[in-house]
Amino acid sequence: MRRKELLILLVLLIVVQAASAEDLKVWASKGSVGAGEEIELNILWGDTGCKEYHVVIYRTYPSGEVVRYPAEGYGDPLKAPGPMGIRRTFSADRAGIHTFRVELYCGTTLLAKGDVKVNVTKGASQIYLNASPRKVRVGEEITLFGSMKPERANLSLEVVSPDGARRNLTLIVENGNFSRSLLLNVSGTWRFRALWSGNKDFSGSSSDWIDVEVAKGPLKVSVRTDPPGLTVYVDGKAYPGGGDFEWEEGSIHSLSADAQRTEDGRRYIFRGWRGMSNSTSISVRAEPSSYVAEYRVQYYLNVTSELGEAEGSGWYDAGSYARAKLKTDKIEEFPWIYVFKGWGGDANGSSLISDPILMDKPKVALAKWERTLNPLYMITILSISLAVIFGLTTFYLLLKYRRKKKPSDERVKRIREKISKLEEMRRRGEIPEGVYVKLKREYMMELRRIRGKEKG
Repeated sequence: MRRKELLILLVLLIVVQAASAEDLKVWASKGSVGAGEEIELNILWGDTGCKEYHVVIYRTYPSGEVVRYPAEGYGDPLKAPGPMGIRRTFSADRAGIHTFRVELYCGTTLLAKGDVKVNVTKGASQIYLNASPRKVRVGEEITLFGSMKPERANLSLEVVSPDGARRNLTLIVENGNFSRSLLLNVSGTWRFRALWSGNKDFSGSSSDWIDVEVAKGPLKVSVRTDPPGLTVYVDGKAYPGGGDFEWEEGSIHSLSADAQRTEDGRRYIFRGWRGMSNSTSISVRAEPSSYVAEYRVQYYLNVTSELGEAEGSGWYDAGSYARAKLKTDKIEEFPWIYVFKGWGGDANGSSLISDPILMDKPKVALAKWERTLNPLYMITILSISLAVIFGLTTFYLLLKYRRKKKPSDERVKRIREKISKLEEMRRRGEIPEGVYVKLKREYMMELRRIRGKEKG
C-alpha cells in the first residue's frame, strides 16, 4: 500500500506542475525595433515549488539560422521569479522577423514553452569624421579619424582637392573606429567626407564635410637608390647616395641614374624609377614625394682551373645559385698525370659539377688538382737508368782493359816492325839466309809469348 501511495503522490505532483506551466508568459518590451538597437524579452511564470528553475532560449533569425542560449546545458539555476519576472537582452543586428522560443525547466524536466516574435526594421547608420591638424603647409601630413555605427562596415572617403578634382579612398573600420594619414601636396582648401551606402540591415549615411587649409611653402623631396648608396643625378648634379631637397611648388626638375655600374665583382643594372618609368632620365613636377632608382644587383663568379677547361664564370643575380663546371677530371701531360680532387675557394663538391653556390657576394670557385708521375715514365726512366749504368760499366771496363794492354800492344808493334824490316833486308839481299831464319824465329816466339800472356 505504501508504494502505491507514493506513486499516486508523484502523479499528483506532476499534474500540479503541468497545470502551473500554463502560467508561463513571454513578451518583448517592443514588438518592433531598429537594427542596432536591443531586443528585451520578459519571462514570467508561476512558482511550482521547484528548487532550481532553468530557462533555455532558441532564437531563429530571418535567414532561418537558429542559435541556442546557453549553447549547451541549462545555464545557471534560477529561483522563483518575482512579480516582474526576469529579463534577457539580445542585439537586433539583422533586419527581419526574429522568433524567440523560451523553454522553462525544473531541473531537467520541461515545464512549459512560450514563443514571441520581434520585427527588426532597417537601422540607421551614423558616421563621425574629423581631421588633425586643420592647417598645414604643402608636403605635410594630416590624419583623418572618426567612428561609425554599425561597427562592421568599411567606408569610402571622398577627397576634393583645391582644383576641384575628386577621388575616393577606403577607410577601414576596426571596432567602430577608423584612421588614415594623407600627404597634401597642393596648397589651398582640401575637403573630406566619409560615406557608406548601407546594406540590407542598415541605411547608408555620410559625415559632415571637413575642411583642411594647406599653405604654400617649399616641398620636401627625397631622391634615393635601392640598394642604397649609389649615385643619382638631380638637375644635372651628382649626389652619391641620393639626397633630400626642398623644391618650390610647381617647379620642374630632372632626375637621372646610371644604366649600369660595376665595382669589385658587383654589378648594378638599372630597373627603373619606382612606380614611374623604366627610363634612366625623367622630368618631374615638384610635389612632396620620394623618388627611388631601383637596381638589380648581380655578383660575379670566377671559376678558375690551372688545367682543363672550366665553365660557369659570369654574372648572377643576387640570391640566385650558380655552379662551377669542368669538362674532364684527368689530364695526361707526359711525364705527369693530373687528377681532379674537388672544388675549393667558395665552392664545394668533388664531382665535375660543383655543389650549388649561393651568390650573395662576389665568389671564386677553384678547381684543385693532384699531380703524379706517369707509370710508363717510371718504366722508361728505369730502362734508361739501367742502360746508362750498363754503358758506363762497359765503358769503364774498356778503359780499364785498354790501359792494361797498352804496353804489350806497343811491344807487338815494335816486333812487327822488326819483322817487316827483316823481310825488307832479305829481299834486298842485305842479310844471310841463316841469320834471317834465326831472327825471324826469335821474333815469332816473342809474339807468341805476348799473346799468351794476354789470353791468360
